[in-house]
Amino acid sequence: MKNLSVYGAVGLGVIIACFGCRKEKIIPPIKTDNAPQLLFSKTFGGDQEEHFGTIVKTADGGYLMAGTTSSANGSGDIPLSPAVGGNLDMFIVKTGADGNKQWVTTIGGDNNDYARSIAICPDGSGYMIAGYSASSSAGDIPVTRGEFDMAVVKIDLNGKKQWVKTFGGYGSDEAHSITVSRDGRSFLVAGSTTTDNDGDIPKIHSKLFPFFSEIIVFSLNPDGNLQWIKNYGGNLGEDVRSIIASPDGSGYVMSGYTSSDNNGDIPPAHDKSNGLTDMLVLKIGLDGTKQWVKTFGGKGFDWATDVVPKQGGNGYVITGMTESNATGDILVSHGESGDCHDAGCKFRRRRIFHLFSTALGPLGYLYAYAGSRLGNRSRLFGGV
Repeated sequence: MKNLSVYGAVGLGVIIACFGCRKEKIIPPIKTDNAPQLLFSKTFGGDQEEHFGTIVKTADGGYLMAGTTSSANGSGDIPLSPAVGGNLDMFIVKTGADGNKQWVTTIGGDNNDYARSIAICPDGSGYMIAGYSASSSAGDIPVTRGEFDMAVVKIDLNGKKQWVKTFGGYGSDEAHSITVSRDGRSFLVAGSTTTDNDGDIPKIHSKLFPFFSEIIVFSLNPDGNLQWIKNYGGNLGEDVRSIIASPDGSGYVMSGYTSSDNNGDIPPAHDKSNGLTDMLVLKIGLDGTKQWVKTFGGKGFDWATDVVPKQGGNGYVITGMTESNATGDILVSHGESGDCHDAGCKFRRRRIFHLFSTALGPLGYLYAYAGSRLGNRSRLFGGV
């Protein structure tokens, strides 16, 4: 059995949820006057594997985490329902401030169902969970159309399902991030789609190959009704991993990656002679109208995985991973023979990707590289 782990550290105000983590690897070395101390260590799971992909602090001082479970219903922390034979279910855990479990909810159908992001409802009625589903008309999941449909789930404060909505077409449509508008009247969901002009998905840009994805963003009212849906991209592949409301209330900012170059919505890329990816940052207005798109990177693979406002609201901090080294926007990073014990390297297919942080001005201009922004101790960028 491989359970999820949750760790808390004082002095940094950090809670980390992860799969397969070891306590001694959780907090990377950071220059701070307040040395981190472990507050608690908790695990959650059943007889198979669980993964957390997102965590938020709740109004009562506790934490809400979401991910997936492949464990049998009724084993360990896994509830008895839904019992419809899916391989993976959405897995949602609520804890108190001390990390002790308060409740667990699973959402799913007859196939694989993934939870990727959480938004807290401003009216205090519960939580919105965004992800994607291959189930259709089974268990908790309504009719879906393609390989995956984007799924948005509303649960109340006790984890009870209120409704599930799916959006998509014939292809693979995945929701990776959800946020709430500054006025609290809309929920914005961002992800990727390979559908073209079918179902809920509008006409996308012409792709070199049909399996290349495009950025998809849609707005829902608090009842889950679709308000608008927009797409952004070029002739190759794009994806978004994070969306936030801009601090000034003028729209939304997203971060992700692109392999397109000077095509469609995508500006000229850095030297991508090997067909690699750049980090992408996209700003849209309240109605989804594109305002600006920026790319950052070098000659290797570069991904942006998160975006947060800078302290004071004047710009944004973008984090991600890079394989580039001293090319384009990327400063010198450790090479494959470098030391991977100090900054959270990630191994994939024998490549080493290093955590990347940069700061943007409010209009999307790159003006400095930045370390981890602790600010009021509410943000930490690091690796596990």
